[in-house]
Formats: sequence, structure tokens, C-alpha cells
Amino acid sequence: MNKQAPEPWVIETSDDTFQVDVFDRSNQQLVVLDFWSEACQSCMLLAPILEKVVNEFDGAVALVKANMELLPQLAGEFQVQAVPAVCAILDGGLIDSFQGLVPEETIREWLERLIRHKQLLSLKQLEKVDAEAAEEQYREILKEDADSPHANIGLARLLVARDCPEPAAEIIARLEDRGFLEPEAEQVKATLALDADGGDLVAARAAAEADPDDLSAQLAFAEALASAGEHEGAMEISLSLIANDRERTGKDAHQLILTIFSALPDDSDLVSTYRRRLAMTLY
Repeated sequence: MNKQAPEPWVIETSDDTFQVDVFDRSNQQLVVLDFWSEACQSCMLLAPILEKVVNEFDGAVALVKANMELLPQLAGEFQVQAVPAVCAILDGGLIDSFQGLVPEETIREWLERLIRHKQLLSLKQLEKVDAEAAEEQYREILKEDADSPHANIGLARLLVARDCPEPAAEIIARLEDRGFLEPEAEQVKATLALDADGGDLVAARAAAEADPDDLSAQLAFAEALASAGEHEGAMEISLSLIANDRERTGKDAHQLILTIFSALPDDSDLVSTYRRRLAMTLY
């Protein structure tokens, strides 16, 4: 009887094809990279289990098999000390790994979690082009896994974007009950805080312009600017308040700047610029 041909998502890699087999492929699907050796009994036992579980996902996962004896340099680059060593690669980067002989159900749960992770990354991109579809998919995930932190964060972020702060705040409060918040959840929380602090921008601007010496009016204007997404203007006013009225409105202005930092991405140029300026103003 002829041996059944492997599925197209089960691949034996080589030095020449590794880039395409692993890193390029990982931009389209989750790649499970299995470092093994013919002299390793655990490798021989793990291989059919890995292949069986990967086949259950019907092409959503690629299994790339790397013979450590033939690819010692690649094994070294992945810091493989012993085999079997199994790595998960997504979008060109290592996202998880395990070593040794692992039960079938554990591998299945591991792959399900990683595929969910990939789906959530895709949904974050979808938010930018089709928020309604992204929200629907987040809600579908939460029907199956109500505690998924990233699905909850994504849904809260979309609720804030369409001006539904109360359900978004409820989600963040539930997440905070765990005793911590992920950085993306902290961003949503900060955005909610800015929205809550802001008032009528037109009225706040008029009051601030009418009496430049009224520092409380200046603070209210900064808060309204921040709520409207005009973060740079809000921080400019806040720095002035910190410099000139540190013990009163300056304290609230300082907190406003910190909240804006939390609401913006860490790699934001504004955050980098105003962190330095805040430090100079304070010290």
C-alpha cells in the first residue's frame, strides 16, 4: 500500500527554503516549526501527534519540520538546546514555543489559542476599515469566550469610537477587577477619562479667551481640547499651568498630560516630545 502523501501544509524545510517556508508563510498563516532529530525518541512520538492536530485545522496552520542535524545553524538561531522544540511563528516573529513531548489535547488547545491570537490581530486591522464587521466578530468571539481580554478590549475600543462610553466603561471595569489592565485597555480607560472630563469646546474656548488670567478656565479649555482629540493644544496649555500654578491647577494639568500619554500609542511622537518637555518643566 502506498504511503499517503502529506497535506500541503506539512513541509520539510531546508536551508534554501527556510525563509519562504517559515517567515514568508507566517505572513499568511500561523506556522508551527518543529525542530527534531532522528535520534530523538520523543521527536518520533511527537511528530504524528503534531501532524494529526495540525491537519484538524485544515490549512489554517502550517507545520514546518526542521531536522536539527541538517540545520544546526538555524537551530542555533532559535536557541534550540534540546529536541523536540516547537515554535509558533506569526508575521515573521516568534510568538510562543514549547519543548518536549506534550499531550495531544494540550497541543490542540495551544493551537486554538494561537489561532485566536492571529484572528484578534487581524480584527484590530479590520477596525480601521470596517468597524461594524470588526465589532460583530468581537461579539462572536465573546459568545464562545466571554473572558477573552483582547476581544473585550477591541469591543470597548470600538464602543468608545462610536460614542458609547457607558458599555465601554463597564467592560474596562470588569477587566480591571482582575487586578491589572493590559496596555491597550489602559489606553481605552484613559480615552474614557478624557471624554468624561471634557466639556463644550466652543464654550470653554470662549471662556479661556475672555479671561486669560483665569487659570481654572484655561484648565477647562485644556480638558475640552483633550476630549476633542486636540492633544497637542491641551498639553501646551497644561505645561503653562504647571509652570505658573504648580500647586493648584498645575496638579490637575499634570494629571491631564499623564492621561493623554496613556491614551496615545507609546510610539507617538507627541508622547516622546511632551514627556521631555514635561520633565523640563517639572525639574
